[in-house]
Amino acid sequence: MINRGINTHRFCEGIGIRVMRTRHAREPRPPNVIYGGRIIARMLRRAGPDHTGLVLMCIKASDPACFYGDAIIAVSQFIKVHGTALGGRQVVVQAFARLDLGQLRNRAQRLARADSAAMTKTSAALAVMIAHTILGEEAA
Repeated sequence: MINRGINTHRFCEGIGIRVMRTRHAREPRPPNVIYGGRIIARMLRRAGPDHTGLVLMCIKASDPACFYGDAIIAVSQFIKVHGTALGGRQVVVQAFARLDLGQLRNRAQRLARADSAAMTKTSAALAVMIAHTILGEEAA
C-alpha cells in the first residue's frame, strides 16, 4: 500500500471544516467551507498536522467565512514567526478570536493593489496587519 500522506478532506472534517470543489465556489462564502484545499494539502506535507490544525482553528475562531488562500498563508506566517512568543495553542486561538480577519483581509487587498494584486503581496500585507493588531494589543 502506498502512503500518500494525510487525507485533506478527513483532516478538515475533524476540525469542522468542509472541503468542496473549486468549481462550486461562490461569494459570499458560507462559513466553515474551503474550496479546493490545495494550500491545506501542501501545508500538511510541509509544516505538519499540528501547525495546519492550529492555522485552521485560528481562522475559524476569527472569521469562519475567511478561508481564502491568502488568509491561510498569512495566518501561517504569523504563527511561524510569533506563535511561540504568544504562548500555547489556546492563547493563539484566543488572540485570533478577538481579531476580525475578514476586515483585515479587505484592507490588505486594498493596500496590495498597485499594478497587480498577487496573492503573495496580499498575504504579506495581511500578515503584517495581523502582527500589528495582535502584538499591538499586548504591548498596550
